[in-house]
Amino acid sequence: MIEIRNLTKTFGETKAVDNLSLTINPGIVGLVGHN
Repeated sequence: MIEIRNLTKTFGETKAVDNLSLTINPGIVGLVGHN
């Protein structure tokens, strides 16, 4: 299980992610995006 709570990510003064919370339960999961 992966759990993220209240994640905020900024690049300089730009907020890319603001207060993200999520839970990924066990199972078959694929995350697609840039590496």
